[in-house]
Amino acid sequence: MKTIWQAAFYIPWWLHFISIYLLIMGVQASKKRVVSILRLFILPLLFTVLSLSALLTALKLSSFCVSVWGVAGLSGGIVGWIATKRLKVRVDKRHWLIELPGTWSTLLIILFFASSKYYFTYKLALNPLLSEDIVFLILRLVSSGLCIGIFLGRLFYYLNRLWTGEQVDLKKISNRHYRNSN
Repeated sequence: MKTIWQAAFYIPWWLHFISIYLLIMGVQASKKRVVSILRLFILPLLFTVLSLSALLTALKLSSFCVSVWGVAGLSGGIVGWIATKRLKVRVDKRHWLIELPGTWSTLLIILFFASSKYYFTYKLALNPLLSEDIVFLILRLVSSGLCIGIFLGRLFYYLNRLWTGEQVDLKKISNRHYRNSN
């Protein structure tokens, strides 16, 4: 247990702030809400940057790594699209707003991504030779690619709904809702 606390101590300070922010976003996603389409880009963008930084810095970049990561990302994208397709989503094309139902899946994906990233980094710090282990490498790439793919699949489904969905004035609905809830 002592080594876990030691490892947590060496995590960069800014990563703690990102972690808290992501947890807040995950909890907020559990409630029905109206958000700007632009806000939906935050998580996929953040996770893509974190994953690509690991791919480019911690791993020996090769066509194999990019292929495994890409296939996992594509698979995750399909899963994200299909899982999101079952949700009742309303869109406001004029104001670029979308009404999302509450779901805990966002928090679960965030927790999986963070814990798997921590696990692989921790194991690699304990045993640097694991960077040469093909199974370890594949698991690391797949876990990262799947999470990013799921977020991107969800984002692409929401964008598709923005262009193909029926127009609803969500600005009026959300203003009325928030005014009555205070």
